Amino acid sequence: MTTAPDASATMTRRGFLQSGSTTFLAPSLGLSVLTACGNVGAGVGATTGRGGRDFALLLPRTGEAAALGENMARAASLVTQSRPSDQGPRIYDTRDTPEGAMAAATQAIENGAKVLLGPLRSDQTAGVVSVAGHRPVITFSNDDSLGGSGAFVMGVTPAQSVATMFSYALSRGLSRIAVVARPGPLAEATTAAANALAGAGGLTITAVLQRDPAQAGLAA
Repeated sequence: MTTAPDASATMTRRGFLQSGSTTFLAPSLGLSVLTACGNVGAGVGATTGRGGRDFALLLPRTGEAAALGENMARAASLVTQSRPSDQGPRIYDTRDTPEGAMAAATQAIENGAKVLLGPLRSDQTAGVVSVAGHRPVITFSNDDSLGGSGAFVMGVTPAQSVATMFSYALSRGLSRIAVVARPGPLAEATTAAANALAGAGGLTITAVLQRDPAQAGLAA
């Protein structure tokens, strides 16, 4: 939510994004990695060695997030379809649980995977890192604190989202910002990012409201 323009908004969009020390390379990195892999295999197999078989996709094919996992698998296949199917990375079902993610990673490693793409959630990533050894783990989570665990974070982090919205506000000459977020860990991370980045852009956080968007009573 934004309010009237303020003359103190003096930093340019480019300068603000640079000051936030955020990066927007992760989605491009993911596409580059998958393009080098080849087509995505539909099952778990023991083939290993060259090309995509060095990579494993750890996605929920069952469990609460199964539909999302299937969509991600289809998206991956779109960027790797020019490669022979027998050179593509295998998909390992994480079952959308920490235990399932660890088991999927273990099986992928046993089948020769050298890079692990996934899992989906932050609470699944620690277990995958613990069994990965020297192998890179590129998690799809947006929890940037996972960087300290040794994982590479591919998801769009709260800081990146906030930087984009603040950049837009600055481009419109707006400098007084209210943060509205659904209660939970993401809201806490978003609020922390907003407070950290606001000063660098000459912005003022006027209010922070955590509420369920389905709750009635919030007027524009």
